[in-house]
Amino acid sequence: MEDEIKEKEDDLEEVEDKIDEYEDEIKEIKKQIDEKKKAAKEDESAEVDVSSEEARIKDLEVSIGGLEKSINEIKKSINELKDKIKAKKTELESKKAQIKQINRV
Repeated sequence: MEDEIKEKEDDLEEVEDKIDEYEDEIKEIKKQIDEKKKAAKEDESAEVDVSSEEARIKDLEVSIGGLEKSINEIKKSINELKDKIKAKKTELESKKAQIKQINRV
């Protein structure tokens, strides 16, 4: 079970890294949008079309939302595994106590 926890923690780290990657991409796209708008202000005849960038940002935000949900599910799974380990340890301690009691008799 402890290996499963380690595996889940690794999964969690991967998802968190992906979120960071998406957030960085959003920042970069917003920077590009600002640059396009600034260039359009300087050249009044230029039209600004940032709809594709804005659509990409929305897609990334949706992806981040899904990844955050995955994080919560992974954390829940890790906690469940930890609870199982605690229960097994408690059960084992109880059995050890019973064995000691029997050995005393």
